[in-house]
Amino acid sequence: MSSKYIKVDSYYAMMVTVGSIDEGKDLARVVVTEKLAACVNVIPGITSIYEWDGKVEESSEALLIIKSKKEYLERLSLLILEKHSYDVPEIITIELSGSHSEYIAWIDSVLGKNTHGEDGK
Repeated sequence: MSSKYIKVDSYYAMMVTVGSIDEGKDLARVVVTEKLAACVNVIPGITSIYEWDGKVEESSEALLIIKSKKEYLERLSLLILEKHSYDVPEIITIELSGSHSEYIAWIDSVLGKNTHGEDGK
């Protein structure tokens, strides 16, 4: 394998917390099936501490790391907002600065089959 590390733009990782592993798997399947993400890691067993309604809360959650491209971010965010069980879900998007060339080619091959058009809508 002659993979090389390359600089990229237009590739993103989106982090989303969910209330359970089952909710995370369901959401992951939807975004991958809809061709809005190439891959979703579902990481169980995280603890979140946050303020809600004036009180400090602690919750067990799962974390989704969703790999996608810039043109799908708006549709992806709207789908998450529609399907998510939280009133205010965490949706944090991080732009990737680089990756291995084969991984980027794989993302392109998966998301190139998107039926939502060039802008992801």
